Amino acid sequence: MGRIGTANNVLLKDCPDGWGYDVRELLTKGPNAEKIRALKSPRATGNGDTGFYKNMGLLLHGLYTLTEENKGKGEIKVCNDQTRQTLIDTFNNVPFAIIEGKKLAGKSTCPPEVLKNTFKTDGKFLAQEIDILNPNIIVCCDYSGTIFDNVVRHCFDGVVPDNEHQWVYQYPDSDFECKLYYYENRGILLFNSFHLTSLGKEAWKIYEAVISPFRQFFARYKTFNIVDKNSINQNCK
Repeated sequence: MGRIGTANNVLLKDCPDGWGYDVRELLTKGPNAEKIRALKSPRATGNGDTGFYKNMGLLLHGLYTLTEENKGKGEIKVCNDQTRQTLIDTFNNVPFAIIEGKKLAGKSTCPPEVLKNTFKTDGKFLAQEIDILNPNIIVCCDYSGTIFDNVVRHCFDGVVPDNEHQWVYQYPDSDFECKLYYYENRGILLFNSFHLTSLGKEAWKIYEAVISPFRQFFARYKTFNIVDKNSINQNCK
């Protein structure tokens, strides 16, 4: 089973202030359990105003199913009555993780400078979390590149792949950049993208910032073995 880690700057949405409790209970029981948005399948259908989980479901499905052979056939770019159940199945069956990037409780946003300063103390800790998860795909959902640069520095010893192992380009006829590094010796794809909420941007950009360079990767290397061996059709029950 492939593993997809998403280095994001949100871990528990609407987490209560303070950390004087076992955070695992937030998802199951206890007085704080009702104060967060539970990670359940309806979130993949886009309930709520930000589209956070809908965008996550679309992105997760695209990363898990795209291959050079299928050329994206069956790709899902919108959540509607026809695609909703497929996204729910993906959300419930494909293994993934969301990692808190900023490590600061009680705030809905984090200014870039605060995030940069946080990584001076938490950067190595974040790298240890990622190492434990052992992902083959990492998506940094912070378009400023602060999280991406930190992951390169602490997870890959600051090594920037050569031109044959990176894709950095302006998305055609648009205002955003795509960025993908391929660490072939470790079998890891590292993407940079937007925060998963649709607020302040069009949802398709969140998807294409990752899937566009993923297509470019397949065009050059033809296969990504871990992804190819684990078709969503085989793993969803």
